Amino acid sequence: MGVEDVTDRTVAARAERSRRKVDLAAEVWHSARCGAAGGGSPKPAGTAEGLAVGGKQTKPGAGDRPLGEPRGAAEAPRQSDESLRVGEQRYRALLDALPAYVYSVRIENGRPVSTEHSLGSTAVTGYGPEDYSRDPNLWINMVHPEDRALVREFAARHLEGQNAGPIEHRIIHRDGRVRWVRSVIVPHYDAAGRMQRYDGLIEDVTARKQAEMALRETERIKAIGSLAGGVAQDFNAVLNAIAGNATSIADNTLPQSAAHEAAQHILEAAMHAGDVTKRLMGLARLCETGADTELEAVPVAEVVRNTIRLTESALAARRVSIQFRHPAAEFLALANAAQLLDALTSLFLNAADAMSDGGTIYVDVSQRRTTLPPGVDRTPRRGVFVVIRVRDTGHGIPPELMKRIFEPFFTTRQSRTAFGLGLTVVKNLVKGWGGWVSVRSRPGRGASFRLLIPKADQPVPGPTPPPGRCTVLLADDDAGDAAMMRRVLEGAGHTVMTAAGTEEAVAQHARQGDKIDVTIVDLLLPPGGGKPLVEAILNRDAQAAVIVISGFSREYARLHLPRGAWVFLQKPIEADKLLRTLASLRERRGGPHPDR
Repeated sequence: MGVEDVTDRTVAARAERSRRKVDLAAEVWHSARCGAAGGGSPKPAGTAEGLAVGGKQTKPGAGDRPLGEPRGAAEAPRQSDESLRVGEQRYRALLDALPAYVYSVRIENGRPVSTEHSLGSTAVTGYGPEDYSRDPNLWINMVHPEDRALVREFAARHLEGQNAGPIEHRIIHRDGRVRWVRSVIVPHYDAAGRMQRYDGLIEDVTARKQAEMALRETERIKAIGSLAGGVAQDFNAVLNAIAGNATSIADNTLPQSAAHEAAQHILEAAMHAGDVTKRLMGLARLCETGADTELEAVPVAEVVRNTIRLTESALAARRVSIQFRHPAAEFLALANAAQLLDALTSLFLNAADAMSDGGTIYVDVSQRRTTLPPGVDRTPRRGVFVVIRVRDTGHGIPPELMKRIFEPFFTTRQSRTAFGLGLTVVKNLVKGWGGWVSVRSRPGRGASFRLLIPKADQPVPGPTPPPGRCTVLLADDDAGDAAMMRRVLEGAGHTVMTAAGTEEAVAQHARQGDKIDVTIVDLLLPPGGGKPLVEAILNRDAQAAVIVISGFSREYARLHLPRGAWVFLQKPIEADKLLRTLASLRERRGGPHPDR
């Protein structure tokens, strides 16, 4: 048996199951209707443009047998009360079991002349049988405009006697929401082979479609992250080779010669490419939105403060200030602290991009009881959420772009390093915690993003900090790398101070050098690189504990830094290696300062 045979049999089996489902639903519906009418003729619910492709509509003639009435029913005795009760029970059981409804269309001379809908239509579409009776074209008018051609073709094929399988399409619910439905049609013919009627089943499949779309989007984000991480790793290796050879050329040619200047240009280009690599690695971390993410009771205000400390230097360089209205109480959200910090960092930097001439970012945290919007898969649907609001004074988001801002790769920035994935990842992170993101904006009045995250009742006890804690000065302008290292270090019980530039780090060492045990320095720390900071530290203490980090090679770092006791770590930084290196330096120095 070939693959095609199995596929054909599977499709046929599914079609047969759909046919049986419609037949059963129609049979129960017709039985209940006829029983409710006492064996008489049910009144047609209305004529319709119908599932037709045009043509004049006519009402059934006086001699026509009403839809669903058995032949000879006019002479049959009235059904017993017991039969009526059983029919009604079967009808109700069917409606309870399926988010669906049945409709039936009577055909004369190959054209629809009347249509009737079951009571279940109200639950699925918001419209009852009387609505379809008043508006014969409601069945097509409620279909989403982009799907109407598909539905018309589906109906036309059945009227022509073709075997058209089930279709799925969108409708506009009476309350304005877009819903997905699955439509199945089963035709019925007389002895001469003429179509007398067809029964249809409309089933609400919105939940399944939303789950499928969410799964596809999550898998797409994961694939993007995996691709970004792989490209960054490979690209970094190539950059190391380029930078190493360019350095060798520069060191072995006469200054101001053409070859020397060309080598310097290559090194500058490699440094810019290194920035792209950093962003790719940051993107790879952000895209880690798997279902295995460990959720915890996160003190939201504390994470906001940490994010501000990590980003305020970079924001200040762009003339952007940030104001945080501290809540009266600490709110705990059921989320992942590391991912929340990454999400807030992305929102802050996104807000800064919208304020090219500088401005202010306002952040506040609150708590509210609300109901989840459609598309958020969580039970119960109503609950208490922690709300983080991030507002900016930028140019705002044009109305025509509001629906696209969360699309992957959509960006209005012209920079080559703008991937258009920041807001997409933020949305998926928050959705993974059982929350959602909303946005409001008016052109010229800035934008306001709100993260609504489920409230956590009790804090989750964290790990006990190990003995021998250190104070670390972390000097790195890359917010993503700095955030990752800070999480690792603070998670191990160390105290972390941050600086995003050479001058800031040198100033911190001048003020608090006696309290700093270890300094982590990014080789490309602006402005001018990390060399001035390393020199300042080693001039003060030749045996100072310094960890130099870079996407370039160790050899490249050695060529650009003074000799000394510093050690080197290659980016991307591995958490275990960072902690082991820190422990080794601590042992070499005889532990932290005695006052800690």
